[in-house]
Amino acid sequence: MLMSRFCVDEDLCLFSFYQNPWIMFGIKHGLTASIFSVFLIFSTQSYAGQNVKTNEFLTYDYATQDSFIGSTIWTAAVIATQIRQELASCIADWYTNDPDIMQERNAEILSVMKKLPDSYPSGVVVAVLQKKCGKFGGS
Repeated sequence: MLMSRFCVDEDLCLFSFYQNPWIMFGIKHGLTASIFSVFLIFSTQSYAGQNVKTNEFLTYDYATQDSFIGSTIWTAAVIATQIRQELASCIADWYTNDPDIMQERNAEILSVMKKLPDSYPSGVVVAVLQKKCGKFGGS
């Protein structure tokens, strides 16, 4: 099979990046997360106004809340892969793909939101994740 290579210098060839499965994994999932995030921004009510507080978010129907919480968690998990793999694994294990557990986790997050009506929904989701799995970075 004949393949061309684009080399910046003799040690850096772009073709060699595509041979590394970890780089391809990162590119594939990074693009997927980006597309998903753009879709989320244009389809979720809570992003209609950037200053939506939790008390307003709690008036949205459950499907919208569920979608927002789930996509925020999975976006955080993708970001966590770039910070610490064990953080990403913890988030994925905590939220899982089991619909019953996801519903329990969403109820837990919504319960915290009810106690913090003047906060922002995404901030509450990230705070709950950090409480469960550790900080994303900083002190």
